[in-house]
Amino acid sequence: MTRRPTRLRHLATVIALTAVAGGTTGMTADAQPASATMPAAVPQLDWQACQNAPGYQCATANVALDHDQQEGRQIEIAVIKRPATDPAHRIGSLFFNPGGPGTPGVATLPAFYPQLPTQARARFDIVSFDPRGTGQSTSLQCFDTQQDETNLLAQAPAGFPVGVREEQTWINVYTDFNQACARNGGPILSHMSSANVARDMNLLRQAVGDPKLTYYGPSYGSYLGATYANLFPSSVRAMTLDGNIDARAWNDTVAGGYLGSFLREGSDLGSSATLDLFLSECGQVDTSRCAFSAGSAKATSSKFATLLSRLRAVPVTVSGTRFTYAATVTRTVSGLYSQQGVTGLATGWNDLAALL
Repeated sequence: MTRRPTRLRHLATVIALTAVAGGTTGMTADAQPASATMPAAVPQLDWQACQNAPGYQCATANVALDHDQQEGRQIEIAVIKRPATDPAHRIGSLFFNPGGPGTPGVATLPAFYPQLPTQARARFDIVSFDPRGTGQSTSLQCFDTQQDETNLLAQAPAGFPVGVREEQTWINVYTDFNQACARNGGPILSHMSSANVARDMNLLRQAVGDPKLTYYGPSYGSYLGATYANLFPSSVRAMTLDGNIDARAWNDTVAGGYLGSFLREGSDLGSSATLDLFLSECGQVDTSRCAFSAGSAKATSSKFATLLSRLRAVPVTVSGTRFTYAATVTRTVSGLYSQQGVTGLATGWNDLAALL
């Protein structure tokens, strides 16, 4: 688990310190990566009111599937923006990537927008997009139907595998998943790298008329921002990279042969440390402030360990949802990822404990 965005308050400071007077107009012919055979055409964006997001505008950008073959197949990138609330003092566009990797920006921006500083919303159009292969952009389709994918993934253990039998089931399911993508994914499967998404964003930056990029990227979005800065260093105006990913660990091809990206990042250690801190602080207050408190940090940690031990032996079902040991750990880690998620953890644990 990478860290939840925690530096939104600094975003306004970055913007204020680097602001330029007036709006940004015109566009620059950005240098393409050395491997490109010809300059990429800047997409034309025909902004229209979004169907399911009042106050937002949506558009579709056409870009090359392969940035080394600009005259080859084109794909679509879905784009969304919320215009600046103070257009008279508009500076430009603030691009936002919600992380993931692969989280669609078009669906995420309306929910995230209220969390942005008032100054940012006033002086910038807030722009996001669905990275190639995801969401409403030209997508990677590994299965004939969504139900086919759901049926396969339903065979995998909830959360993570526990024991040799579940481990083998997990391996089998995701081997089948990978084979389905290799069989059905088509050309886009080979063109979904972070570098290609950064190149798409560079074209979108030019399409909205900004000479340089202003960007906010939490979690995986920090890696995308760093990738952009390395590809187009002269085209960065200001960036806030939040919950930064270790780029070397993310790209460790040796460790990548046997460890997933989040394990390479040490996300398991970060999650464990966060959980220990939460249990400690919960135990230092009474149950009116933390429902799971057992009166001390040690007692509360012990209470949580007992809960997991019991769930490992006897899973319980609540409102149609089956809580196993692994599923509960996974939900706990997800809950610790955000302030909103943390508020329900203690109550949820207490409800589970009452059923065991």
